Amino acid sequence: MNIRDEVQYRIERALAPFGLDGYADGVMDSLDTVIDDWEEEVGDYLA
Repeated sequence: MNIRDEVQYRIERALAPFGLDGYADGVMDSLDTVIDDWEEEVGDYLA
């Protein structure tokens, strides 16, 4: 299991008691966007 799968699994487990585990894919998409934006911003700052 890679790190992304592990994070998604843990998000699903955290949301499951509330019946929201189906939203894990959307949460991961949002997290990917935040990470991409952060990497771009940090890359611009460090360049």
